Amino acid sequence: MSENSPSATQEALNQIEMVDTLLAQIESIRHDNYQHVIQLAEDAHRMALQSEYWVGVSKSLYHMADSYLRLGNYAKASVPAQQSLITARTHGLAIEEAYALSALSGVYSYLGDNAESTDLVFQQLMIAEAHKHQILMGWAYGDLGSLYLQTDEWEKGLGLIEKSNAIFDALGLEEEKYLWYFDIGNFYTDRGEFAKAYEVFESMYQLGSLKNVSEAKILGLTGMAKAKSDVHEFSVAHTYIDHALSIIQASNSLLKCEVFLERGKIYARQSQLEAAIITLTNTLELATQTQHWKVLMEAQQLLCDLYEKTGDYQQALIHHRAYHKARDKAYNDRSNTRTQTLQTMYEIETVRKEAEINQLRLQAAEHELEEYKQAEAKRLEMERLELTLAGERELVTIKERILTRISHEFRTPLTIIRTSMDILTRYANRLNEEKRQLYQGKIDEQFKSIEKLLNDISVVLRADNRQISKMKEAVSLSDICRLAMRNAQFQTNNHQRIEMSVDAENDAIWIEREILVEIITHLLSNALKFSTDIVHMKVQVKQDNLSIQVIDTGIGIPTDEQQKVFDSLYRASNNDEVPGNGLGLTIVRDYISLTSGTIQLQSTPNEGTTVLVNIPLTQESTDIN
Repeated sequence: MSENSPSATQEALNQIEMVDTLLAQIESIRHDNYQHVIQLAEDAHRMALQSEYWVGVSKSLYHMADSYLRLGNYAKASVPAQQSLITARTHGLAIEEAYALSALSGVYSYLGDNAESTDLVFQQLMIAEAHKHQILMGWAYGDLGSLYLQTDEWEKGLGLIEKSNAIFDALGLEEEKYLWYFDIGNFYTDRGEFAKAYEVFESMYQLGSLKNVSEAKILGLTGMAKAKSDVHEFSVAHTYIDHALSIIQASNSLLKCEVFLERGKIYARQSQLEAAIITLTNTLELATQTQHWKVLMEAQQLLCDLYEKTGDYQQALIHHRAYHKARDKAYNDRSNTRTQTLQTMYEIETVRKEAEINQLRLQAAEHELEEYKQAEAKRLEMERLELTLAGERELVTIKERILTRISHEFRTPLTIIRTSMDILTRYANRLNEEKRQLYQGKIDEQFKSIEKLLNDISVVLRADNRQISKMKEAVSLSDICRLAMRNAQFQTNNHQRIEMSVDAENDAIWIEREILVEIITHLLSNALKFSTDIVHMKVQVKQDNLSIQVIDTGIGIPTDEQQKVFDSLYRASNNDEVPGNGLGLTIVRDYISLTSGTIQLQSTPNEGTTVLVNIPLTQESTDIN
């Protein structure tokens, strides 16, 4: 349903409710006033189309087709039956498709094409059984039974009609059974079993009286009249015809054609030729008005025979020609209807095939998408595993390097500690107080060296796991710089070799205090260890950025190794004589990444190294009171 606006949507919903109301009204009168049913169905069809209510469209078309069939106008019934089938199949409405097949099979039955009609009823039955739709199953069994009654398999036909009746008895819809009483009655009449025919037509009339179905009463009485006239009980037959006409007048039924036709036949059997001619002439006029072509042709043929018997050959010729003209029209209508139906079936099949092709394409696309998703998931999983493996390999490498470095770095301090301990132990009585303090100081110094190494390794590992605190606080920049200077000088035993300049409008900054101290400390320690001259540190605050530049004139770093010095435990090839663990710049790098800062390194062997760090400052900087 198209969506234009809330008001348009509400209007469409109201129309759907009106369509359903009209369809319910049709169900209540569909056996009594077919002309009124057609009018209601046309109104329902128009509103259903406007609101794109496809169930309503298909149902209303079916009721039009069914009513035209009941009126004997199979030519007009054909188009709505075909359109109902197209609508149902186009929009996947299985139940409505079964109803449309029922109407279309009726068209073929009127055309005399029982083979095609039977095939359509079987299609209807398959849908009904698949959806367990009892009413449609009952109709299909009944229609198949009626078709078999016209063949040598009439016993099978009676069995199918009995099966249909059992379904409607179980549903409490006994009124639906009268549809096949008329066919069974005519079957027995054609076989000359007039007593059985009368019993069937009488049962049909009684059912109509019980369920108040005018059509069943009228057709039952008409059949009873026919059965009685066949055994020459003409007065009883006319009584039944009079009763049928009184019901027609009271119910405004359009079955007057059928009743008049039967009365004309009764007069003919009585050899009351003039009365028969008058009655059949009236029948002919009424059939022409209501476009009941089947009654019209039969009336023309009977009038031709009656005028011939009376010697009025001119009138007989007129009706003979009219009969053959009507029959030719019927044949043409039959041919046109069959052509239209075949075209309709072709269009339906084309739409179905296109839908199947589109469905296959959609399934193929979905399958391809699913395969792509699975392949992508496998690729991502492989990448994840590859990264995990690479990370674990790198971790193993780092661990091995750490163990190697620890083993190497610990060897010297442990040797010094062991030697000092031996001297203090063996020569305790010979050493004066000054000597004992000297060796004890060496032990303490080496323990501090080991402690620093362990601390640096811990820092690197914690940084890898993002466990370092990023707590910010308000600090004094100059105080931080002086603290870092003292730490670096203490760690390297180098004093008075650092020149510092601080350029900041506001000495107070908001930053990660411990991280900043560690960054500056390690930069200065590295510069002091690898140079012998003055180390320059320039600190500058511009807008929201803290810049720290450390310049030394030491041994420098080979060009091809400058990016590697940030890796854990990596030491440049030209600094083997300088003690260290290769973790200083790694710690600086990790700390800077936590502050979202950057680090740049420029170095020339034997000329020195310059390191530039930039750290963004937040707007929460505040003065320190």
